[in-house]
Amino acid sequence: MTTVAAWVRGGLGVIAADSRASDDRGVTQFDTPKLHRIGRSVFGVAGDDWVDLFMEWQRRGRKGLPARVIDLHADDVDFNVIELAPDGIWFWNRTFTRIRVKNDTFAIGSGELVALYAMRRLGLHPKQAVEAAATVDVHTGGPIDFEVVTQSRGKRAAKP
Repeated sequence: MTTVAAWVRGGLGVIAADSRASDDRGVTQFDTPKLHRIGRSVFGVAGDDWVDLFMEWQRRGRKGLPARVIDLHADDVDFNVIELAPDGIWFWNRTFTRIRVKNDTFAIGSGELVALYAMRRLGLHPKQAVEAAATVDVHTGGPIDFEVVTQSRGKRAAKP
């Protein structure tokens, strides 16, 4: 899958993601971008090709249905998305539902537990947290990308 990690601290939000992807059989691996900036938000994606439909829907301003008709409740839909927005961290699930994350750290993907531990207990930057996940998760790897989003004043309390 992948690892995407985000935090909000000191008026800034940072989101990081690995770039490893593989084919359906898991045999061929390649690097691909997993962070996508739309407007003032950055989306970090984890999962299968349904992510492309989700991002297409986001780019269209969340209007209409995805290009292909999909059953968002089907068992074969496998994706999660973190949105780092000026007003904080949001989680998007496979039903295209946006859920506020009250924590100042959040992660998704196959390396999410390592990344969360690295940020919450060790105080590591999201990029370092994804790098830590890559040392133990075979589905996390390749160059680590990160983006910064300035947080809106007064919208969210940040811990230094």
